[in-house]
Amino acid sequence: MAQDKMTVWQRLGKVFGPNATLDQQSPVFKFDKKELLKTTDKDEFEREKLQSQQTMYIGKQWQKVEGNLYQQAVYYEPTRLASYYDYESMEYTPEISAALDIYGEESTTPDKDGHILQIYSESKRIKSVLADLFNNKLDISTNLPM
Repeated sequence: MAQDKMTVWQRLGKVFGPNATLDQQSPVFKFDKKELLKTTDKDEFEREKLQSQQTMYIGKQWQKVEGNLYQQAVYYEPTRLASYYDYESMEYTPEISAALDIYGEESTTPDKDGHILQIYSESKRIKSVLADLFNNKLDISTNLPM
């Protein structure tokens, strides 16, 4: 009911103001019971405990950073458009175009197992989250060479 008593400008300020998240949620990781740590090694327990504390800390930091993303996008917008124009003009210079094509092909060549990207981490959790992101959600095997 308090929403009904707000003016149009107040409602717009609430949606687009500096404290608005525009319906964006901070990253949430869900783990099933197979990923729970079962160990008798104290060092491994402490390392996993530290990783979970760092995950919570990063989640809180993400909420702080999220407020500044819009301001940075507005600030860098003019230089980004000029950069796009420069990149587009590079395509029409034959030497630069050939060099960029070679770099693109060589940097996205799959290895003997068919993977373009290798993920290295001591943490199984980080490795599985990154593998899911790059392989399933972003589908870099298809999208990156394009």
